[in-house]
Amino acid sequence: MRRPAHLFIKPGFLCGLPWLAFLAGLACAVGAAAETKGGKNRAGVTSNSEEIVIKAAAGGRLITDFGYDVKQPGKAQAFDANDAKAIFKHDGFTCLRVPIWGDVNQPAHPAPGVIVGRFYAPVIQAMEFAQAAKPDVMFFASKRLEGQKSWPDWTKDKDGVEPEKYVTLLTDYLAFMHRKGFRIDLLGIDNEGEYNDGNLTAKKHKAIVTAVKEFCEKREIPTPKFIGPETFGPKKEWFEDLARINGKGTLDFAGTHYYPKFRNPSKLAAWTKEAPKVPLWHTELHWDAMPEPKDLIDEGEHAIATLFDCTDNGFTGFVWWGYTRKGVKGEVMSELSSTMVRSTPLEVDDGNPNMKYGALFSRAFRKGDTIVLWVVNNTGKSVRRDVKATGANLSAKPTLRCWTLQGDVTGGADPDGGYTFPPRSVTAVKFPVVGR
Repeated sequence: MRRPAHLFIKPGFLCGLPWLAFLAGLACAVGAAAETKGGKNRAGVTSNSEEIVIKAAAGGRLITDFGYDVKQPGKAQAFDANDAKAIFKHDGFTCLRVPIWGDVNQPAHPAPGVIVGRFYAPVIQAMEFAQAAKPDVMFFASKRLEGQKSWPDWTKDKDGVEPEKYVTLLTDYLAFMHRKGFRIDLLGIDNEGEYNDGNLTAKKHKAIVTAVKEFCEKREIPTPKFIGPETFGPKKEWFEDLARINGKGTLDFAGTHYYPKFRNPSKLAAWTKEAPKVPLWHTELHWDAMPEPKDLIDEGEHAIATLFDCTDNGFTGFVWWGYTRKGVKGEVMSELSSTMVRSTPLEVDDGNPNMKYGALFSRAFRKGDTIVLWVVNNTGKSVRRDVKATGANLSAKPTLRCWTLQGDVTGGADPDGGYTFPPRSVTAVKFPVVGR
């Protein structure tokens, strides 16, 4: 919901401005410009601290997918047809991540060859809603994590999961979904192995994937693509272990979790370098609550920087954990997702290439003839920037949507053509690309 009359930080600052004039040119433009120091971009070029330069000819990998997750307790039950339309049509999502049960709380696989269908009923319904909204939706099945009780006892020995028995559980699941009329497109056989009882080593992974593929071919069930290792954080050592047994060919996608609380761009870059030459996905993208006195803008700064670390490293797919479309958080999540999916990341020179917290940072994305510049200003001052582009001509009449703790507003540039980003704000600036 938009609450423009209550926007921005200084009480009473805008109360004397007519609303029409505010929309005409002063939206997202309050206070004086903050002084910031220049810096260097990844190429080592010194930036102008009063400019944001979008390098439209320096594009990264196309972001192909955004996903919605119903693995969380109650998430599938709460998902309805209206949610599906909003998420898969309006927001442009392409993927639904669904659980593979069999843990202590959802004992859907009590024995080999046996599935208790009632545990999957809410998931099946969510899949039906998603498919109705987007007929070509990708179904991503992922093992549900439940600590040391993530797998039924019959699949394990003292060393964790036994590959042959886990293959039985997985093939039971795939055959069940096939009978229900669903193709599982992407399969994640482990989930944060640091905290479960599977002990799914690279050697086990290779054996399981090989056996599942053989089963699908024999039974004429569509063979899913495989993603892994989906560890708690990016761990390049798992790829090294897989390479030692010539197993990198068993991964069609490389996936990891990468939490804002443990953000480490160097570690993520090392993981990316070691990964197979396959699409890279962040399979549990978080916007996490932070303890007081931190608030929604602090949380958003951390979440967005984490997301942009991934796009800087060539990630092409993201699955939100705890996605919402409600409130300021939900509006930003929705706008981020819808503007990024099927877009190409562009290099940006803004003086803060490493996205240091407490200073303005930005990233840009191009989709067709539109470039969207995202700007996070988690400082106590308004920050003014001229926005320029190389390799494209930007319209002088972009649209801005800006969020603070009080809500959001739409507007345009400053009267002089620059842009002033309010204190403690997140802003999306949409530039039509004109000419060639």
